[in-house]
Amino acid sequence: ILIVLGQRDALRVSAGEMVLVSVLFTALAMVSGFGLAWITGRSVADRLTYTIEFPCRNLVLALMVADTALDRPDFAAIAAVLLLVQSVIILFYVLIVEKPKTAV
Repeated sequence: ILIVLGQRDALRVSAGEMVLVSVLFTALAMVSGFGLAWITGRSVADRLTYTIEFPCRNLVLALMVADTALDRPDFAAIAAVLLLVQSVIILFYVLIVEKPKTAV
């Protein structure tokens, strides 16, 4: 949190670009997850899970690489924006895909 607060000026200046990149990253990761599940013959439920899981898993991996291998903890600012954007996109995806079940 302190790292992100320290980057607030950069966030303010680059917020539009960060949101755009976050949307593109999330969309590509979701398509990749769905595609991989479809190509490997997974069930519909698994395809939906892969679609949600791919962007989230890749965010964690990107943060780990940035912080440990590249020694760039300042990447946490873009990760915070990415997390917020992913949360909104995935929430809408789940709401659209998960149709309410009707009682029989």
